[in-house]
Amino acid sequence: MASWFRAGRLAAKLGPSSVTPRALHSAQCLRNQAIDPRVWALGRLDHVGVAVPDVDAACLYLPVLILFGQVSEARSHPEHGIRCVFIDFGNSMLELIEPLGEASPLQGFIERNKGGGLHHICLEVNDLDAAARQLSDLKIRLVSPKPRPGAHGKNVLFLHPKDCQGVLVELQQA
Repeated sequence: MASWFRAGRLAAKLGPSSVTPRALHSAQCLRNQAIDPRVWALGRLDHVGVAVPDVDAACLYLPVLILFGQVSEARSHPEHGIRCVFIDFGNSMLELIEPLGEASPLQGFIERNKGGGLHHICLEVNDLDAAARQLSDLKIRLVSPKPRPGAHGKNVLFLHPKDCQGVLVELQQA
Protein backbone atom coordinates (compact mmCIF):
# COMPACT_ATOMS: atom_id res chain seq x y z
CA MET A 1 0.00 0.00 0.00
CA ALA A 2 2.83 2.39 0.85
CA SER A 3 4.36 2.01 -2.62
CA TRP A 4 1.00 2.99 -4.16
CA PHE A 5 0.99 6.25 -2.18
CA ARG A 6 4.64 6.94 -3.09
CA ALA A 7 3.78 6.45 -6.78
CA GLY A 8 0.84 8.83 -6.41
CA ARG A 9 2.98 11.51 -4.74
CA LEU A 10 5.63 11.12 -7.45
CA ALA A 11 2.99 11.53 -10.15
CA ALA A 12 1.68 14.68 -8.45
CA LYS A 13 5.20 16.17 -8.34
CA LEU A 14 6.04 15.31 -11.96
CA GLY A 15 2.72 16.40 -13.43
CA PRO A 16 -0.09 14.59 -15.22
CA SER A 17 1.80 13.68 -18.39
CA SER A 18 4.84 12.11 -16.70
CA VAL A 19 3.63 9.18 -14.60
CA THR A 20 0.23 7.56 -14.32
CA PRO A 21 -0.22 5.08 -11.45
CA ARG A 22 -1.92 1.85 -12.48
CA ALA A 23 -5.61 1.50 -11.74
CA LEU A 24 -6.26 -0.70 -8.74
CA HIS A 25 -9.25 -2.36 -10.27
CA SER A 26 -10.87 -2.86 -13.62
CA ALA A 27 -14.02 -0.96 -12.68
CA GLN A 28 -11.90 2.20 -12.47
CA CYS A 29 -10.55 1.57 -15.97
CA LEU A 30 -13.88 0.70 -17.56
CA ARG A 31 -16.15 2.98 -15.52
CA ASN A 32 -16.64 5.50 -18.33
CA GLN A 33 -16.85 2.95 -21.15
CA ALA A 34 -20.16 2.01 -22.79
CA ILE A 35 -20.50 -1.56 -21.51
CA ASP A 36 -23.70 -3.40 -22.34
CA PRO A 37 -24.83 -5.15 -19.12
CA ARG A 38 -26.81 -7.73 -21.12
CA VAL A 39 -23.55 -8.99 -22.60
CA TRP A 40 -21.61 -8.89 -19.36
CA ALA A 41 -24.24 -10.36 -17.06
CA LEU A 42 -21.82 -13.01 -15.89
CA GLY A 43 -23.59 -16.28 -15.28
CA ARG A 44 -20.98 -17.60 -12.89
CA LEU A 45 -17.40 -18.55 -12.46
CA ASP A 46 -17.55 -21.70 -14.56
CA HIS A 47 -14.16 -23.12 -13.65
CA VAL A 48 -10.58 -22.51 -12.63
CA GLY A 49 -7.99 -24.24 -14.78
CA VAL A 50 -4.89 -25.69 -13.12
CA ALA A 51 -2.05 -26.95 -15.31
CA VAL A 52 -0.46 -30.20 -14.14
CA PRO A 53 2.14 -32.49 -15.74
CA ASP A 54 -0.06 -35.58 -15.19
CA VAL A 55 -3.82 -35.47 -14.60
CA ASP A 56 -3.98 -38.98 -13.13
CA ALA A 57 -1.21 -38.28 -10.62
CA ALA A 58 -2.78 -34.93 -9.69
CA CYS A 59 -6.08 -36.65 -8.89
CA LEU A 60 -4.24 -38.92 -6.45
CA TYR A 61 -2.75 -35.94 -4.62
CA LEU A 62 -5.93 -33.91 -4.37
CA PRO A 63 -8.11 -36.17 -2.20
CA VAL A 64 -9.71 -33.32 -0.27
CA LEU A 65 -10.99 -31.71 -3.47
CA ILE A 66 -12.09 -35.01 -4.93
CA LEU A 67 -14.04 -35.92 -1.76
CA PHE A 68 -16.22 -32.83 -2.18
CA GLY A 69 -16.66 -32.89 -5.95
CA GLN A 70 -17.79 -35.13 -8.78
CA VAL A 71 -14.80 -36.16 -10.89
CA SER A 72 -15.25 -36.52 -14.65
CA GLU A 73 -13.42 -39.04 -16.78
CA ALA A 74 -10.16 -37.81 -18.24
CA ARG A 75 -10.67 -36.68 -21.83
CA SER A 76 -8.12 -35.91 -24.50
CA HIS A 77 -8.62 -32.89 -26.73
CA PRO A 78 -5.93 -33.23 -29.44
CA GLU A 79 -7.24 -30.11 -31.23
CA HIS A 80 -6.21 -28.10 -28.13
CA GLY A 81 -3.17 -30.23 -27.23
CA ILE A 82 -4.54 -31.12 -23.79
CA ARG A 83 -6.00 -33.88 -21.66
CA CYS A 84 -8.26 -32.76 -18.82
CA VAL A 85 -10.43 -33.77 -15.88
CA PHE A 86 -13.17 -31.63 -14.36
CA ILE A 87 -14.03 -31.78 -10.67
CA ASP A 88 -17.57 -30.42 -10.32
CA PHE A 89 -18.50 -28.81 -6.99
CA GLY A 90 -22.06 -27.93 -7.97
CA ASN A 91 -21.63 -24.18 -8.43
CA SER A 92 -18.24 -24.21 -10.20
CA MET A 93 -15.52 -26.60 -11.28
CA LEU A 94 -11.80 -27.20 -11.09
CA GLU A 95 -10.20 -28.21 -14.38
CA LEU A 96 -6.95 -30.16 -14.20
CA ILE A 97 -5.15 -29.79 -17.54
CA GLU A 98 -2.23 -31.86 -18.81
CA PRO A 99 -0.28 -31.15 -22.01
CA LEU A 100 -0.51 -33.76 -24.76
CA GLY A 101 3.13 -33.93 -25.78
CA GLU A 102 5.93 -31.43 -26.25
CA ALA A 103 4.07 -29.50 -28.98
CA SER A 104 1.17 -28.64 -26.65
CA PRO A 105 0.79 -24.91 -25.94
CA LEU A 106 0.47 -25.91 -22.27
CA GLN A 107 3.92 -27.56 -22.18
CA GLY A 108 5.73 -24.22 -22.03
CA PHE A 109 3.54 -23.11 -19.13
CA ILE A 110 4.39 -26.31 -17.22
CA GLU A 111 8.12 -25.77 -17.85
CA ARG A 112 8.05 -22.08 -16.87
CA ASN A 113 6.05 -22.74 -13.72
CA LYS A 114 8.01 -25.68 -12.26
CA GLY A 115 5.44 -28.37 -12.77
CA GLY A 116 2.22 -26.40 -13.16
CA GLY A 117 -0.10 -24.08 -11.30
CA LEU A 118 -3.05 -21.76 -11.82
CA HIS A 119 -3.50 -21.46 -15.59
CA HIS A 120 -6.79 -19.61 -16.20
CA ILE A 121 -10.20 -18.64 -14.92
CA CYS A 122 -13.34 -19.17 -17.00
CA LEU A 123 -16.37 -16.88 -16.78
CA GLU A 124 -19.70 -17.37 -18.52
CA VAL A 125 -21.13 -14.50 -20.59
CA ASN A 126 -24.56 -14.14 -22.16
CA ASP A 127 -23.34 -13.21 -25.65
CA LEU A 128 -19.80 -14.23 -26.54
CA ASP A 129 -19.79 -12.55 -29.97
CA ALA A 130 -20.98 -9.22 -28.54
CA ALA A 131 -18.41 -9.53 -25.74
CA ALA A 132 -15.67 -10.03 -28.35
CA ARG A 133 -16.76 -6.86 -30.20
CA GLN A 134 -16.80 -4.82 -26.98
CA LEU A 135 -13.38 -6.14 -25.97
CA SER A 136 -12.02 -5.12 -29.37
CA ASP A 137 -13.48 -1.62 -28.91
CA LEU A 138 -11.73 -1.45 -25.52
CA LYS A 139 -8.41 -2.54 -27.12
CA ILE A 140 -8.31 -5.78 -25.10
CA ARG A 141 -6.63 -8.41 -27.24
CA LEU A 142 -7.97 -11.90 -27.76
CA VAL A 143 -5.64 -14.91 -27.96
CA SER A 144 -7.53 -16.12 -31.06
CA PRO A 145 -9.73 -13.87 -33.21
CA LYS A 146 -12.84 -16.08 -33.26
CA PRO A 147 -14.66 -18.22 -30.70
CA ARG A 148 -13.95 -21.94 -30.86
CA PRO A 149 -15.37 -24.96 -29.07
CA GLY A 150 -13.85 -25.51 -25.64
CA ALA A 151 -13.52 -28.70 -23.59
CA HIS A 152 -17.28 -28.69 -22.86
CA GLY A 153 -18.27 -28.10 -26.47
CA LYS A 154 -19.40 -24.52 -25.73
CA ASN A 155 -17.72 -21.69 -27.64
CA VAL A 156 -14.93 -19.92 -25.78
CA LEU A 157 -12.52 -17.00 -26.20
CA PHE A 158 -9.34 -16.28 -24.26
CA LEU A 159 -8.32 -12.74 -23.34
CA HIS A 160 -4.64 -11.93 -23.63
CA PRO A 161 -3.02 -12.04 -20.16
CA LYS A 162 -0.99 -8.89 -20.89
CA ASP A 163 -4.26 -6.97 -21.07
CA CYS A 164 -5.70 -8.61 -17.91
CA GLN A 165 -3.04 -7.97 -15.26
CA GLY A 166 -1.24 -11.22 -16.12
CA VAL A 167 -4.32 -13.46 -15.78
CA LEU A 168 -5.45 -15.67 -18.66
CA VAL A 169 -9.23 -15.22 -18.75
CA GLU A 170 -11.49 -17.57 -20.68
CA LEU A 171 -14.97 -16.38 -21.62
CA GLN A 172 -17.53 -19.11 -22.29
CA GLN A 173 -20.92 -18.80 -23.94
CA ALA A 174 -23.57 -19.36 -21.23
